[in-house]
Amino acid sequence: MKKLINKVILALLFFVLVSPAMAAPGVSFNESKIKLRAGNVFVLDILMSDFPLSEGGGVTLKFDSAVIRVDEINVNTESWNFVSTPGRIKNTDGIVSDVLFSSYKGVLGDALIATVTFTALQAGKSVITIEESSVNPFSSDGNKVIVNFDNANVHVIPMKGVR
Repeated sequence: MKKLINKVILALLFFVLVSPAMAAPGVSFNESKIKLRAGNVFVLDILMSDFPLSEGGGVTLKFDSAVIRVDEINVNTESWNFVSTPGRIKNTDGIVSDVLFSSYKGVLGDALIATVTFTALQAGKSVITIEESSVNPFSSDGNKVIVNFDNANVHVIPMKGVR
């Protein structure tokens, strides 16, 4: 009986120590803080990390359209080779809706989802948020995956010679 209790205690201790180390699936940008001058172009990758085998999903981006604009979105079709759409860019509203991507075989772990090209318009700050698309939520084996999303912060400074 004492051996059984020791095994149970060891198993519980292992579970308690290992559980925090298991990361939840996440979607983020390759950079979280960007500082640049007005008029400059910058590129951010949208990345997924620590995913179970995923058939795909979709994201919506939101940003301050007075500070930055989206010029282009390219979905990584090497990984997402079934259906991919770059979403609908609405710079006047500060939103890119439904960047969608999927794969026949599924994608496991970490992968590039898409690359987004932005232009800094004028001095100011903008948070670029990533949200799950309501049209195509993330899935694994046909089931919805709960995902953590990380934003990016952009600080645009005036052009040289402009105060």
